[in-house]
Amino acid sequence: MVREEPPRKSNLPAEPDASRVCRVAMKFYTFQIVIEKEPEDEGYYAYSPTLPGCFSNGKTIEDTKRNIRQAIEQHLASMLAHSQVVPQNDRLVHIEELSVAVPE
Repeated sequence: MVREEPPRKSNLPAEPDASRVCRVAMKFYTFQIVIEKEPEDEGYYAYSPTLPGCFSNGKTIEDTKRNIRQAIEQHLASMLAHSQVVPQNDRLVHIEELSVAVPE
């Protein structure tokens, strides 16, 4: 004898009605960011060399990355609203820390 179980209720939200879904075209931009240790406190400072004047900070590197993403999104929204061209810097390819030794 096969026993059927009643359908389980899901905690997931119901799927949206396909006729009501509004799709928005998105354009993606790529930016290099630099994160530096704040000189006088425990946090970090971030900026993009491609977007002068756009910067943010945070207590942790993860906070700083999240904050600079939001700052860049807001910066781009303002630039696009004012019909400005969004710069894309293809020259900056790689950033890394380099240690060198010199005689004392």
